[in-house]
Amino acid sequence: KSDPGVWPIPEDVVALIDNLKAQLVLYGQDKKPLWCTEGSWGDTSGNGFTDPDLHAAFLARHYILENSEGVARYYWFAWDNGGDGLWDIVNDKITLAGTAYQQVENWLVGRTNNGQCKANGTLWICNYTGSGGYQARIAWDTSQSCSKGSCTTKSVKAATQFIHYKDLAGITHTISNGTVPVGAKPIILENK
Repeated sequence: KSDPGVWPIPEDVVALIDNLKAQLVLYGQDKKPLWCTEGSWGDTSGNGFTDPDLHAAFLARHYILENSEGVARYYWFAWDNGGDGLWDIVNDKITLAGTAYQQVENWLVGRTNNGQCKANGTLWICNYTGSGGYQARIAWDTSQSCSKGSCTTKSVKAATQFIHYKDLAGITHTISNGTVPVGAKPIILENK
């Protein structure tokens, strides 16, 4: 399903995990926890997937979908892997994908997903709850993209319970006019 001429598509993982689950049921192994012991966007020197914003989008979407599919542990390769890691070893700083990794951890840890993430056309939605009446919705749009530091978005109506949203840089934004900008990089809408 992925078009390697464009960029890797993290949503492909849903079909792969569903196929794996069917095999585990077939062989009576479906009660064991699922682990993904290594994941990444691959070798960018060979696949041309070099945009830092798309790296952040890919990592976030992949982690969110792995969580949504019930994967108990997911390990990223690698922290300091040259231009393909989460740490920029040349400039000695965290990459946009490294920051996205931290944000997604903040979004998911201690939260319960309310079923699998669902696509409505190109818009993906994942719902979460937490203690004290916390509600959240993670959203992204697979038709949007990023290039050279600029990312496209489309305006999406936000449910009335949500008062703000956070982006992958960790910045909190107030929801205005009842809509939020949804792009390739996921955002999280929260009620608290």
